Amino acid sequence: MRRFFVFLGVVSVIILSLTPTNLRAGWLKYYGIADTSEMGYCLLHTADAGFIMSAYAVQMGKMWVIKTDSEGDVQWNSYYTADFPSTNKNCIRKTADGGYILTGSGFKLLKIGSSGDSSWAYQIEDHYYTQWAEQTSDGGYIAIGHRDTTFGAEGYATRIWLFKTDASGAVQWEKTYGIHESDSLYFGFCIQEASDGNYIACGSWMYKVWLAKIDQAGDTMWSKTFPEPGYGAYSLRETSDGGIIMCGYASPSVGLLVVKTDASGVVEWSTTYGGESFSAQDIRETPDGGYVLTGIRDINPYKLDVVVQRLSSAGDIQWTKIYGDTLNNELGRSIELTSDGGYAIGGSIYWDNPGPGHQHDHYDVLLLKLDESGDTMPTSISEVEPAREPGFEILTSTGSKVHLSSLRDERLQLKIFDASGRLVDELALDGHSKATWGNGFLPGIYFIKGISLNQVPCKVILIK
Repeated sequence: MRRFFVFLGVVSVIILSLTPTNLRAGWLKYYGIADTSEMGYCLLHTADAGFIMSAYAVQMGKMWVIKTDSEGDVQWNSYYTADFPSTNKNCIRKTADGGYILTGSGFKLLKIGSSGDSSWAYQIEDHYYTQWAEQTSDGGYIAIGHRDTTFGAEGYATRIWLFKTDASGAVQWEKTYGIHESDSLYFGFCIQEASDGNYIACGSWMYKVWLAKIDQAGDTMWSKTFPEPGYGAYSLRETSDGGIIMCGYASPSVGLLVVKTDASGVVEWSTTYGGESFSAQDIRETPDGGYVLTGIRDINPYKLDVVVQRLSSAGDIQWTKIYGDTLNNELGRSIELTSDGGYAIGGSIYWDNPGPGHQHDHYDVLLLKLDESGDTMPTSISEVEPAREPGFEILTSTGSKVHLSSLRDERLQLKIFDASGRLVDELALDGHSKATWGNGFLPGIYFIKGISLNQVPCKVILIK
């Protein structure tokens, strides 16, 4: 284990805001550093009615934390440099001393104070990636993610990685879950201490939604996968009745997925929505026993919007709202209930055209404040559109290479994006021809999309 004080930097932040005067509790703000891209991931509503969000500054290779007041105006911001920078998702959670614990983007754990000053960090060699961490009732921390392994020149695998530390970040135990063999993929995305002192965790288990109960020593009490194949569950919470609510992405035929179970993981109800163009990223229980979630809608052509959905206690959809414009791409990653009865969404916006202080297309951090009905900027809300045929077929969606076939007479121009939405490659596909893609790219999840109208993205997974 490596523990040390982390270099702390403060940067000048460009803020763009849209705050309609005719709304009771709605506004939208973006945060960015000049000439860089920043991906926003995890949002918290703070005791002073403000907000704090963790992000990743891509070109700088640093974790970035932004603290705002209740109107989204920046109070302080700091960035932190890891020994082994990583672009994976990061997370921020509150701690009992008024500070915060962070994980991801190269840090296994990073403890900061209420003003952003770093206290200590836990870092180890690469190939270990954390997605979520929370403080436990004994003052320590529990974290989940995955570790990857290569098997010669072609083989690749991941296993779920879980570790527990004391209050100072010293590791008390660590465990891995999943079969250690080539082409086996297991990912841990979220974990929470349950009311009985044990832990509930979710993720992806060989392309299926995974849910588990783990005891205080890291041993599995029970583990379940759900029959509908798909990528996994991204977020979970223990509910007021002692059960579990989780959300994620199920499969191209299903889309957004929400599952409610009892305390033993037995499904009480589940709901789906939107087909392959929707995924749910985060969910919270509401005071009336219902639920609210945020996620991403992917429509035609390559266009991402924030989706917010309200469910009843039985899983019935009460309303669905879409937020976005026609030019740029917005991603909803995290949702919080706010003290005024509304909601706040944290995520990112991708500008197709350079904005102030930028010379190139880029990402900025997004903070969206909604009222109790999920309303803000009514002109930005669009009706949900059904998915359309992509114009090409994925013949092999998982492997060391992806095989494609055109379904049209004309030539297709395709774009390939990684799981964060970053454009990584382009590919021309002649009419009724076949092609392969994947050489020179790291294992992981990618999305292939046609540039022309009426195109929807196709998810593929590269393994080595």
